[in-house]
Amino acid sequence: MARRNISLPDELHAQMETLDINWSAVAQEAFIDAIEIAKLKELNMNKETGLARLRQSKESNTERLRAEAHKLGATWALEQATYDQLERVAKLIESVDAGGEWRAPGAMSCLANAIDEGQRVEDVAEELFGAEWATDNQVEGFIEGATEVFEEV
Repeated sequence: MARRNISLPDELHAQMETLDINWSAVAQEAFIDAIEIAKLKELNMNKETGLARLRQSKESNTERLRAEAHKLGATWALEQATYDQLERVAKLIESVDAGGEWRAPGAMSCLANAIDEGQRVEDVAEELFGAEWATDNQVEGFIEGATEVFEEV
């Protein structure tokens, strides 16, 4: 077994001398606890680093998806939309400008209804975004792109 010397204040040492306790065992338990705490802190630091990295990745992904949707909205407006559809979609910019505070049933449903009230939301999402649903952020990018075209008409 390894030995290690530790320094103690004189007063603490004097108090320890008055008690019949295995101080080596007490110290070992304290060392084990300190090691476990250090490991947990290190794990927490690694977790924080990992979470920060993932948050950055999420933000980059969100920006990329919004930019792609912006382009989709402008392309849709120029190549597929009727004037009436485009006007209804452009009116949705007010919700985007309000910070995307979409009321139920949500941004994708509002966009689908503006384009074609009779069509299923999932079908509109598939047609526009190639997926069954789009995030509010994507829908907002789409609306922004379409609105820019509408404002030039």
